[in-house]
Amino acid sequence: MPSARAIGLRAWGLRAWGLGLLLAVGCLSGCVSSPWLAQRAAREISKESLVELADEGQGDHLLYLGSQGGYHYLRDRRSSYAAPFKVDDRALKLGQTFPLQSEEPYVVYPHVIAGRKLGQKPKALPGF
Repeated sequence: MPSARAIGLRAWGLRAWGLGLLLAVGCLSGCVSSPWLAQRAAREISKESLVELADEGQGDHLLYLGSQGGYHYLRDRRSSYAAPFKVDDRALKLGQTFPLQSEEPYVVYPHVIAGRKLGQKPKALPGF
């Protein structure tokens, strides 16, 4: 039978290991939202691919996270685990930009990605 001291040390070791694991998970969950990690994990896509992605579903699922290093960073909010996307800021002109994750994200609608402003009239309507 193990001594009380051995049991106490083993229990303390398990508690320390559990606390270390809890701290590591907490740190990683906090780091996931950091601008550095968002920037490193982002997958570069073209403006055309972003337009296709924006046209899927309701069109209100792409969130602008901010801009940094010549890229705009966006996340598809339909998937909480997906890495953000980055698009060259010369290819995608957005009216309101801010440094990566310095402000609240906002929805980027498909017509904005395509380069049209809200309420912009089409050049010609067929049949009119």
